[in-house]
Amino acid sequence: MNAGGHGCAVENVTTLGAIGSGFAHEIGNPIAGALAVVQLAARRTREPETRERLASVHGELIRAARIVRELADFTRLQGPAAVIDVNEVAQAALTLARYAHQHVPLTVVFEPSPRVLPIVGDRSALLHVLLHLTMHAYATADPGSDRLRLFSALHGAENLVVVERTGHDGLDLALATCGFIVTAHLGGTVAVEVMAGGSRATLRLPVTLPSESTPLA
Repeated sequence: MNAGGHGCAVENVTTLGAIGSGFAHEIGNPIAGALAVVQLAARRTREPETRERLASVHGELIRAARIVRELADFTRLQGPAAVIDVNEVAQAALTLARYAHQHVPLTVVFEPSPRVLPIVGDRSALLHVLLHLTMHAYATADPGSDRLRLFSALHGAENLVVVERTGHDGLDLALATCGFIVTAHLGGTVAVEVMAGGSRATLRLPVTLPSESTPLA
């Protein structure tokens, strides 16, 4: 595996996390204020074209607020145990990775299974690992030729989250670190295998029935 590519991916993830803590505070509050103004303006106008434009602005502000929230979550690796929507976190990882590599022409396929069940653990830990995988795919992609596929599935008493990518450089997961995170914070395992023309990382996350007192992530 390409050590330079791995270093680049780790550096990107670390940088993104460092940016997140300050970015969430500096940008989050103005976005909230802008949302309030847009909502107030929409209530006060009856002009269809204006309302349509305000709805478009509102949608973009919501998207920006979600990105800010994901960045803030990423900086909190040791969060409280909560019920986690696996597909939602996978989507968040893809959103953040795409945001950090907007000019990389990587083909991305996301196939979330509606059958996966909630798990209990540290949401930011799952986001951390999936973001590492997806960021690495972007950082080492061959322009216009590589493909990233992320999908989930329910297999017995486990949710599977699989990250596959094509290309000569594999998904260098840094198993010692990411494997520990998945085991310690989510009670699961991670396995990486090299395939013809690419590689695959598989997260196995045990389904745990949450207690009534467990908060939603």
